Amino acid sequence: MTNIYNYHSETGELLRISKARLDPIEHKPLVPAFATLIKPPETKAHEAVVFVGGTWKVLVDYRETEYWLADGTHVTITKLGEVPPKDALFSPPVVAEEKTGFWKKLLQIGKKQTETSA
Repeated sequence: MTNIYNYHSETGELLRISKARLDPIEHKPLVPAFATLIKPPETKAHEAVVFVGGTWKVLVDYRETEYWLADGTHVTITKLGEVPPKDALFSPPVVAEEKTGFWKKLLQIGKKQTETSA
């Protein structure tokens, strides 16, 4: 039996591979809507194949990848083709704690010493 490659009606992303039924008269594979007989290329990590304009394209796939920007903004990638920026952080950034208690006193002492030595 011949394989058919079913893809998403809107995104063109490969959904599954199934076996084609044969036309009882012409004995050719029956190909439903949003499917093709063209075999997609192999993919690697963070890649997906999309059927566009009668051919398969390999796109980067970082969907569901979470990252943070330096300002603390949390982002989750939801679309094919999106890539985390080069300055992305893959764990939440450490935010400076408010200067209270011991640290506040230490800063005040340091400031006083700087003023006196100047």
